[in-house]
Order: sequence, then C-alpha cells, then structure tokens
Amino acid sequence: MRDAFTRGAILLGLVVASLAIGLPLQTAGLSSATLFAGLAIGAAVALATSQVRVFPKPVVRAAHGGVGVVVASSVSYTALDSFTTTWSFVLVAVTVTLLLGFLGAWLFFVVTKSSDVTSLLAMLPGGAAGVSALSSELGADDRVVSVSQYTRLLIVVLSLPLIATPLGAVASAGDGPAFDLLAPIDPTGLALVVVTILVGGWGASKLKIPASWLLGPLIVGVMFAAFLPGLWSPPAQLTPIVFAIVGLVIGLTFDRASFKAVAAVVPWVAAIAVVLIAATFLASTLAADIWGIDRLDAYLATAPGGVYAVAAYAATSADDSALVMATQTARLLAVLALTPLLAWGLRQRRRPR
Repeated sequence: MRDAFTRGAILLGLVVASLAIGLPLQTAGLSSATLFAGLAIGAAVALATSQVRVFPKPVVRAAHGGVGVVVASSVSYTALDSFTTTWSFVLVAVTVTLLLGFLGAWLFFVVTKSSDVTSLLAMLPGGAAGVSALSSELGADDRVVSVSQYTRLLIVVLSLPLIATPLGAVASAGDGPAFDLLAPIDPTGLALVVVTILVGGWGASKLKIPASWLLGPLIVGVMFAAFLPGLWSPPAQLTPIVFAIVGLVIGLTFDRASFKAVAAVVPWVAAIAVVLIAATFLASTLAADIWGIDRLDAYLATAPGGVYAVAAYAATSADDSALVMATQTARLLAVLALTPLLAWGLRQRRRPR
C-alpha cells in the first residue's frame, strides 16, 4: 500500500511537471505542448531510473478516452454543415493528403527499416495525439511513432508562417490558447465527458473495436457534438492533462537502446515531412484553381497537421474558415478511423498462410 501510494505520488508529480513546462509553450503557440513535455520528462525519468515505468491501466484508459473526447470536441455543427455543401473538395483534399501520407510511410519504411505498421503510424498526416495513443495497442513501436508524429507536427507548425504569410495570412501562430487549470468547470460538461468515456470505452471494448478506449469515446463524442452542441462543452483543462499523461505513458517506456534507435530516425522524419509539406502545397494550389477557392484556404485546409495553429490562421485570414475546419476535421476523423483497419491489414499480410 505504501509503495503504491509513493508510486502514485511520483506519477502525479510527473503530470504536474509536464503541465508546468507544457502550458507556457502551449500559450506561446506550440500545439500539443503538454504531450511534448510529458514525452520528454517521461523519457528523461526512464533513462535515469527504472523505478517508475507504468501508469495504472484505468488511468491510461481514461487518458485515451480523454483524447477521443478532445478530438470529438473539435467537431462543430458549422464544420458538419460546411461539409454538406463542399463535400467534393473535402473528399478529394482528405484523400490526396492521406495518399501523400502513405507515400511518406513507404519512404520511412525503406530508409529506416522500421516495421510496416510503425512506418504507417509514424507518417500518417494528422491526429498525432490519437495515433500515438493507439500505436502500442496496434503493434507499432509507440516511441518511434510519437517522436515521428511530433517531429512532423513541429515542422508543419514552424512552416505555416513561411507558406501562409505570402498567401495573405495575417494571424500569428505564436498566439496560442491560454489555459487556466483553476478555471470553473461546467458540471454538465464534465458529467458528459465521464459518460462519454465510460459508455464509449466499455461499449467499444464489448464490440471488440480496436483501440476501444479511444475510438469508442470518439464516436460517442462526435454524436454529442452533432446533436447536443449546446450541452457538449468538455472542460478546457481536459486537453492539457490527458495529453500530458499520454506523453508520459510513452516516454516512460524508453531505455538507452530505444532512445538511440529513435534519435536515428528523426533526420529522416524531418526530411520526409518537408517533402510532404511541399507536395501538399502543390496539391492545394492545383485544387484551389480547380474549385475556384482562395489558395490560402486550400493550403490551410490540406496542411498535414497542426490543426490548432491552422485554426488560428483560419479564424483571422481565411475567406472560408468553415471549409478549412471541415476539411481538417474530416481528415482527423478519417485518420483515426482508418488507422486500426490499416494496421490490422498489415498484420494479416505478414501472417504465414
């Protein structure tokens, strides 16, 4: 009992430390900064000691469910309504971005010799937190996946001013959302989050849906967002806390050998991310000309990740911010829906016949 209490206190301290480091970075404009911080702190602790390695399973499941809720909370009625009127552009944009991600995964597989599942999850464009949380359960190396996803995300965010400003953007990605962990919490919103996680996770696990504790709450949350938008208001504190836990869960699995292996793939990830961004820019320019939409809107809609930074530009500079967020939301949901199916297919292909 005493050891369990001590271990719990240490894990809580790691979460607090991740928030203390990540929240200022989030406010400065770094997307998912508390996950970055949790990953770094967890890895540092794991390399320094083997005493703290694993979060309790209920906590991990709750964090995964929280990620599902966070993703679902990005779905709005405005975005859904925009999808019904601009579905052809959204469908093509999502498909092209995913195909470019698959090309990046193949390049990653060739140059790094990682497994096919790890390569796929490492280079899928968008949904970094969800894909990182799913990776271990789907048979991928979650350390390689998370570092690769967030290296790509960082490069996408840093490249946004270089690409969007010449196209007419005036927003600053440096103005990130400020979080107050002590802000009042809406009891109804909190209760719906708990119901979403428990019902979604339990129901999906009974149906044997892969990554049930993330995808189940995501499905239930999207239903709440679509049909009860007035009541659906997850607490703002949810995002940084669950992201910090997900980062710590992955970071604590590092050892010296895996750290060296992950560090070796980072230059390749950066190079592939630059190629992906360039290809996305060219594709968005062509799409803008075909559909007759603003080129800035087209690029923001197809940018391969960094949805919160994209939202900052879309809110102040896009001609059609609903189109931008509808496309980003559709791709995010498509990535999280397809990831388990694609990973299962790759595993089936490797099985001896």
